[in-house]
Amino acid sequence: EIAQCLVGSEMCIRDRVTPGSRISSSDIMLIASLPVPVVVLHCELGGIGISAVSDNPASGGMMAASCLIRHGHRELALLVTEPPSDSFDMRCRGFREFAELSGARVRVIETGIHIGESYRGICYQALERHLKEHGRDFTGLFLGSSSAALEVYKFFSDHKIAIPADVSVIGHDRLASNEFLSPPLACIGTDPEAVSYTHLTLPTTPY
Repeated sequence: EIAQCLVGSEMCIRDRVTPGSRISSSDIMLIASLPVPVVVLHCELGGIGISAVSDNPASGGMMAASCLIRHGHRELALLVTEPPSDSFDMRCRGFREFAELSGARVRVIETGIHIGESYRGICYQALERHLKEHGRDFTGLFLGSSSAALEVYKFFSDHKIAIPADVSVIGHDRLASNEFLSPPLACIGTDPEAVSYTHLTLPTTPY
């Protein structure tokens, strides 16, 4: 499904495909044939002559690692909160590589999430398995996506692990619910929509 939003005489198209899937060649042909300037959001298109705005997945992970390390953490963990996809895998790789190059150690906590499965409770269970098998061997935790934050906060509360006294948590993606957690969830995030609307006011050379 591709949702269209008219902005004056220009058009902004948002990629609404299922997480982990890719925009198809027929989608590209449709977009290229439209008679108005087009910006594609949340999708890496490369140099094919169609303007696109998206965040840099690897840099998001790197920024999260940098934040934790700046606050003195050297024992880190990455919670895999989404199914594999190009963008999510780059985010996780950016976190791991930056942390390890900075002298920190990273434990990857796998959840086994697959596309189409219910995510309910899966992050809680993954943290519980890790705690039983390894103990709390990290002081800083990166949530691959902030959507798992409520579940993660409940896990730490149930196990008497205080945030941020015992473990610092940082997420990816700015969700409105983040600020209602206690303490509010710090997160890495961008606003590609705002960037795209800014660019729509500029000359229509692809970028």
